[in-house]
Amino acid sequence: MCSWWEHFHSESETFSLWLDETEKELEAVDATTSSCLEDQIGTVKALGEALKGKREALLHVEADCEALSNFVTPGEAGFIQARLSQMRSRWEELGGRTEQLGGQLSQSVSYRQSYNDNLEQVKKSMSDLKEKLDCPITLCASSFDTYKTLQEHTEVYQTVEQLNSRLIPISSAVKRLRGGGQLEEEVTDLKKQQRELIGQATGKESTLESLLALWQRYEKESSSMKSWLQNCECICCPDTDLLSADKVKIKNELINVVEMQKETPSYEALLQGLVNLGLCLYPTAPEARVLEITDDLTRIQERCTSLKTSISHRKTSAAGASVVTSGAI
Repeated sequence: MCSWWEHFHSESETFSLWLDETEKELEAVDATTSSCLEDQIGTVKALGEALKGKREALLHVEADCEALSNFVTPGEAGFIQARLSQMRSRWEELGGRTEQLGGQLSQSVSYRQSYNDNLEQVKKSMSDLKEKLDCPITLCASSFDTYKTLQEHTEVYQTVEQLNSRLIPISSAVKRLRGGGQLEEEVTDLKKQQRELIGQATGKESTLESLLALWQRYEKESSSMKSWLQNCECICCPDTDLLSADKVKIKNELINVVEMQKETPSYEALLQGLVNLGLCLYPTAPEARVLEITDDLTRIQERCTSLKTSISHRKTSAAGASVVTSGAI
């Protein structure tokens, strides 16, 4: 009888101490946020298996308790039953907590995988967008090409802005992860990178818009310059130097030539403006286009120089002819 009681006491004490140690291990895992999730899952799984393994020990203690209760007083039997109920209750509670923690850790692994997948996609997108934004502007050969480049950049800009909506679910995933402190820093860094890309995209958009305005101005003013030259050359550089004998025609031509002479300084200024515009456009234009513009401006300059001489010569001839026709009358 005495040996049964001692055996029960020894087994119940051993079982209770084991439950204490197991509970401490479980609480340690639950409180840890910095260790590897896989290691934590392994620990919890091992604790769960150990708890299941202790079921036989608990049944054995219960059998001893049943046998012992037949040889003790009602008070002692009540004590034994209370001790046994406490042990079983703790064992079942630990089993439930272990299962719950295991589920939480497994869910964290799932969240982490989702987080990592989304994170890698965002990082890849950011890298691709950064590469596009870093690409220098070198293919603006006209207003059309510049507008096309601006439209392509606008798409890149919009994609950069949309990164924010992709970072939101990543932030949410981090909050559901155990040990998300370091991961939160990583998301914060990504948000910072996204803001920097926005700034870079805004700057490039501004540059392209300015380039588009310069090209539109250059093409408009170049066309205006060439039209003026062509009109002047038709009057001052005809196929023959002979003037009409018609007094009215000579007078009108003289008026036109004098008007051209008055306009010449403004168009010379326009030409200088075209040269300055060209200097602004060269850095972002293809080399072939730069040579084309340079040659075009050189030809315009030569035509202007020649036209000034032709206007002066034609004015003198028309003035003389006007005097002659007036005298003839």
